[in-house]
Amino acid sequence: MGRKSTTKTRKDKSKKTEQWANTLLPKLKSLSLKSLTMNEIAQLIGRSKSTVYEYFKTKEEVFEYMVQLQLDKLANYTSIINLEDDNLIEQFENFILFLGAGVSNISYHLLNELQQDFPEIWGNIAVFINAMLNDLKLFYEKGIALQQFKNISPELMIRMDAIFVFQIITDEDFFNTTNISLEQLAKDYLRLRLEGVKN
Repeated sequence: MGRKSTTKTRKDKSKKTEQWANTLLPKLKSLSLKSLTMNEIAQLIGRSKSTVYEYFKTKEEVFEYMVQLQLDKLANYTSIINLEDDNLIEQFENFILFLGAGVSNISYHLLNELQQDFPEIWGNIAVFINAMLNDLKLFYEKGIALQQFKNISPELMIRMDAIFVFQIITDEDFFNTTNISLEQLAKDYLRLRLEGVKN
């Protein structure tokens, strides 16, 4: 479970800690998060354990911070999907490119580990995804109203999107048999979605 929390005051997170998180993320593609120690995390980012402890109490806090940084970046999808703009096909194409690039350093293994062993962190991811799915539902509804998208049930499309996000991208067996990256899978799925809904 990691080192027990103490009353020691931690330093505020900074650009330096963001760099650590960005360095750490791609190195976790095949490691066991549950068995990873703070000492190993410090080695992975090239810092001493005592330096890392100046900012983080536990490895769970490191993982939570790392995930939150990624979610904050991905939250910029709201500037791409803009319901004030009527060119929805172009927006969706840009959304595909943005989301694919946004998950390029994230592996299915990492997501699976978070889902299985770190429910609080996975809960933060789930809240973000559900908000994005709600925005996509509004996007689909507008596309149907403007006759840019086929008149397919937005509820069905969102349910399919939810299955993709919550089941397929954390299915280790699927990735082991297909040998496809999460980035490519996300692009392929959204491309299929776009081609399927275009009127």
